Amino acid sequence: MCTAHTVLGATAALMRKAICSSELDDGTLEVWGSGQQVRSYLYIDDAIEAIIRFSTSELKGPLNIGSEESINSLEVAQLSLEICGIPETRIHHKVEMPTGVLARCSDNTLIKQSLEWSPEINLATGNPHNHYA
Repeated sequence: MCTAHTVLGATAALMRKAICSSELDDGTLEVWGSGQQVRSYLYIDDAIEAIIRFSTSELKGPLNIGSEESINSLEVAQLSLEICGIPETRIHHKVEMPTGVLARCSDNTLIKQSLEWSPEINLATGNPHNHYA
C-alpha cells in the first residue's frame, strides 16, 4: 500500500480562487487559517511514477510517496498569484476556518532506498502546468 501526500493538483483550486478574486470579486484571496500550516506537494506525474514502481516491485507493506519540499499555505498562495500574474491581490486570512495539522510532510527514506525514487518536479515547476492546463 502506498500513501500519497498532497498531490500538486490541489493547488489548482487556489489558482482558480486567485483568478476569480482578481476578475470577479473584490481582489481579496481567502486563505484558511494563519497561512503557516506546512505541506509538501507532489506533482501528479511523479506520483504516477512512484505508484508504478511500487506496484511492479516485490516490496510489501506501507510506503510514503511525496515530496520532501515543504512550503506553507501563505507561500503557496503567493506563488499561485505570481503564476497567474495577479500581484495586487490581497490575501485575507480566515482564521476561524479549519486548517488541519500544522505540518504534514513526507519522509521518503524508504522509497529512496528500496525503489531508488524521488520526485523530479518541484512545486514552482509543476504549479504553472495547473494554470495552463
